[in-house]
Amino acid sequence: FLNATTERVKETIARANAVPMEFYHTEFLEYSKETYEKKMDAKRNKRKRSTAAHHPSTLSPAQIFLQQGDITDEESDIAGGGTGALSNAELRRQIHIQSEQKRRAQIKDGFDELRKHLPGCNSKKMSKAALLTRTVQQIQHLKSMQSELLAEVERLVQENEALKKFQHGILQRQAMEKMYSF
Repeated sequence: FLNATTERVKETIARANAVPMEFYHTEFLEYSKETYEKKMDAKRNKRKRSTAAHHPSTLSPAQIFLQQGDITDEESDIAGGGTGALSNAELRRQIHIQSEQKRRAQIKDGFDELRKHLPGCNSKKMSKAALLTRTVQQIQHLKSMQSELLAEVERLVQENEALKKFQHGILQRQAMEKMYSF
């Protein structure tokens, strides 16, 4: 009786830890190797161009000064001597571009972290949509396993209570037999 319960618990835990097979059927959402390589090459080329265009060593001291804060047009003229200095609008645009690049990097890092924690997704090249779909599937799976495990715990608690009552009844019967056997 105890062995069967132990087996049921082990089986439930094994099911909770297993990844359902339908999670592996995401072929339509995956990148092909060629598509992925083309995309990565395009990103590298884009970074090289933007890095060369905005590299700090190509900026004058006045331009570096202008990038450090929100500067009025008068201060811009003073800092840059009026020629070759960034305008306030250009400065704001550059700050906006840097903020957007930082935001995108944070989103990318978040997706990378998510991919790292999802079973079966660490080594696959998946689109962000596929990764989010897979995350939803995993959460739904974990929720269903949680409810199954909670139901099993509740059943075991009830079974334990029944066994305690049974044991108490036997102990009472044994005590009564001892009392009347003398």
